[in-house]
Amino acid sequence: VVIAANFAESQKVALASKIWMGLFTAHTVLLPVFGIVDFSAYDEWEVAGCRSGGDECYEWAEVELETAYGPLVVNTTRGTAQEPPVPWYVLWYLDWGWFALLGLAVVFLPDSPPLIVKWKLDEETEGEQVDIATPAKLQAAVATTDNVKTGSGGPSREEGV
Repeated sequence: VVIAANFAESQKVALASKIWMGLFTAHTVLLPVFGIVDFSAYDEWEVAGCRSGGDECYEWAEVELETAYGPLVVNTTRGTAQEPPVPWYVLWYLDWGWFALLGLAVVFLPDSPPLIVKWKLDEETEGEQVDIATPAKLQAAVATTDNVKTGSGGPSREEGV
């Protein structure tokens, strides 16, 4: 959302930045959508055709593994794997592509003017807890910034104020 706001506020956006934003938006939207599709389409008993979940639903197999302590027989199931609606490599691409595009954000974000924030201590309310979000306080804060001008040396107070 912050990146989209940066693009919306920018006066001039290069074509390469627009292409990057389109790819980044597509990755940002498609990755969770496809992930949810894959998770919601999974049916634990689909291949076996059994909904009871009991041992009769599986095709059992024994695998013998050689260990340092001798052979180990492991019971496994086979034939229960499902193909997701969205293949794993599409989600892999979207995941890694999103991170790669995120790393390129510093290259493709449009130029924007710097923000200048001026802070001033309110000596009248020293030691008191004050709600600074009241309309009067906000209006006072805006009024103090009206007297600020910018020059080659940065912000400074006009003389006589």
